[in-house]
Amino acid sequence: MEKSLLILLIVIFAPFLLVAQTDESERDINSEQNPTMDANVGAVPVIPSLRAYRLENQYSLQKSYPVDTSMLNFHVFSPMFRNSITNTYLGFTGAPYISDNFFDRFEYPDYFFFNSIKAYVREIKDVTFYNTNTPFSYLKYEEGSEDIEQAFTAFFTQNIDSVSNFGFSFDVENGVGDYKNQMGKHKNLNIFYSQNTPRSTIYATIINGTNLLSENGGINNKTINPYANTAMVGVQLSGKLTSEIKSLVAMASYEYRMGEIPFLKKTENTDTVFVPRYGVQYSADFSRYRRNVTEFSVDDKFFDTIFFNKNSNRLDSSAFTRFTHILQVKMFPDTTRKFTFGKRAFLENEIVTAKHPVLNGMRSYQYSNLFLGGEIYNRSNNLLRWSALARFAMLGRNLGDAIVKGTIDLPIRLFSDTLDVFAEGWYRDISPDIFQEHWNDNHFKWENSFKKQHEVVVKSQLQWNRIRLMAGFNYALMSNYLYVNENAMPSQFGSEFSVMNIWLNKEFVLGHFRWNNKLLWQVSSNADVLHLPELNAYSSISFASRLFKVLAFQLGAEVYYNSEFFADQYQPMTSLFHLQNDILVGGYPYTNAFVNVKLKRTSAYAQLFHANSYLTGGNYSKSPFYPVERLSFRFGILWSFYD
Repeated sequence: MEKSLLILLIVIFAPFLLVAQTDESERDINSEQNPTMDANVGAVPVIPSLRAYRLENQYSLQKSYPVDTSMLNFHVFSPMFRNSITNTYLGFTGAPYISDNFFDRFEYPDYFFFNSIKAYVREIKDVTFYNTNTPFSYLKYEEGSEDIEQAFTAFFTQNIDSVSNFGFSFDVENGVGDYKNQMGKHKNLNIFYSQNTPRSTIYATIINGTNLLSENGGINNKTINPYANTAMVGVQLSGKLTSEIKSLVAMASYEYRMGEIPFLKKTENTDTVFVPRYGVQYSADFSRYRRNVTEFSVDDKFFDTIFFNKNSNRLDSSAFTRFTHILQVKMFPDTTRKFTFGKRAFLENEIVTAKHPVLNGMRSYQYSNLFLGGEIYNRSNNLLRWSALARFAMLGRNLGDAIVKGTIDLPIRLFSDTLDVFAEGWYRDISPDIFQEHWNDNHFKWENSFKKQHEVVVKSQLQWNRIRLMAGFNYALMSNYLYVNENAMPSQFGSEFSVMNIWLNKEFVLGHFRWNNKLLWQVSSNADVLHLPELNAYSSISFASRLFKVLAFQLGAEVYYNSEFFADQYQPMTSLFHLQNDILVGGYPYTNAFVNVKLKRTSAYAQLFHANSYLTGGNYSKSPFYPVERLSFRFGILWSFYD
């Protein structure tokens, strides 16, 4: 393991030693000379020298990423609630979950078994790159529930010179539930490097992660006595079951840019500033995941079927490995022309190996896919920014997979303000995951031959910063929909159905008082294969001010709510949520009280989580048989360093 990791590090970082010898005169990070950089990169008011961005569209686009230095709402402890106001989960921090907002579920992870822990894993799309003229670092520590919930993050980034940056982040998220054998422990280490010059770009990153879950199958009853001794509450699994995923991900990308090609040159340009017109980019990434499920004692009452044996400390191992490389050619927008757009074409190849256990060993699947695609775009126009992308699988297991996607970003001048309208839509044919079609462990076995899932999705968003308003409308038409049925087995619904949602975020500010509201209404035309809460709401009211002109603080309370629905049930052996039609969940307000403070570079918070747990009865589960943690105290502190 250590030897393989060392070789991988050498292979990825070796090109930097060569390219780092680039003439210093070329090293200018001016975003106006970087045609792939989003127009808003660097909009960080607190640290003007800091630029942060993530890579999208086969690593060809730098998308600005905000660096949040505000203390407002710093108290949101759980990563899943930072992304969505409504989730089905097992009731404690670090637990498996799925978002109740259907349109969050289109963000498919790279690994099938990450679907229920997406907020706790790091993938290449989550890596943030930086450019700063001063070292930037921070330490963050959070604790709750009598030392059984802890989170720690260490982050550092620094420029080597004006164009080269490196850094790392390390985070740990530990959570222990109120009931026996409930635990989630997640660790991620990310090392990243970037170099941007007018003539070339380099990106590289390595992610090493561990995600460990301890399962109890849920409590025996549908509801809980709020005053019960949780250590004495019976759980459904008689013995502990753990699942652990170890992951190693690496990516390297190099782009070389050229000016006018002599025999294609159309105009005489005497400008001495290099303006890139063409580019060639090569990218490669490697992902390896291994999942181990250990049954300390096999429970033949909880599980209907036992395929292998009833031995204690039964171990089921599976693995998934992918190697992808992408070659792109680009033509950047011609800044001398009034109407212009960029173009790129790409060829992408992936090689995959997947393994799962069988009675006498492991079964292996090997396949590859070849994709061909292209994109046209204009992201520099102040009146209308747009893009159109197409990607098709030409060869391999996923032959016929396709996505055609378009985006529009339209700033509308409204009196002395700007109203921003954004829309995106796509048509996608996507093959089932290899583990949706083939799987075997000690308790589950399936062999499926599914058709491609068809998606037609339209998403729109309106943002009016002056009045603190955001709103959106989303629509999806689905056919051959892949889901997990009542028996916790993958299944497919052959007919069409639609899903629609409307959402609204609005904050009212009156002096020092803030009232923040988020509403989500959604409906599906087929309630047999998709269960969603129709109404979802979040509301917080707070008082924000300063003490002695230096100590900023926010004092307030918040409530989360979703209407009743048949929330998906959790299967610990496969870490999948599946349909159920027996137990209604929801119709219960979850209330928290909080205070956030900030003094110069230090932020802190204190929170009373689930403050109403002893006042409203014991029907406060977010998934059947998994009550949410009772009243607990949490606190956190963050130290930032800019030198």
